[in-house]
Amino acid sequence: MAAKDEEIARLSTQQQLPTQQEKGGGQASAVDVISMYDAMSDKQAAAILAKLPEDEALEVLSRLDSDKAAAILEQMPAEQAANLLSSLHKWAGREEGAE
Repeated sequence: MAAKDEEIARLSTQQQLPTQQEKGGGQASAVDVISMYDAMSDKQAAAILAKLPEDEALEVLSRLDSDKAAAILEQMPAEQAANLLSSLHKWAGREEGAE
């Protein structure tokens, strides 16, 4: 199980980079990674997101359905979830301003 978690975390860190699949290779795309989080239990996804750098966790949370993201945040300690929500709010504001 730990190897699976490490692999998912590794793939998550690569979601903003051009993937090998887009270049003709076989690596998972950002959409594939988000689909993996969708398929995970909320508790497992929360445990993995907690280990990622904040900017990567925010990227994942912003791409998930809001109900799934909320369910994942519910599985985190309140302080960590509050910090991510605050950062997500600021991060989303930057994204909207860039459009």
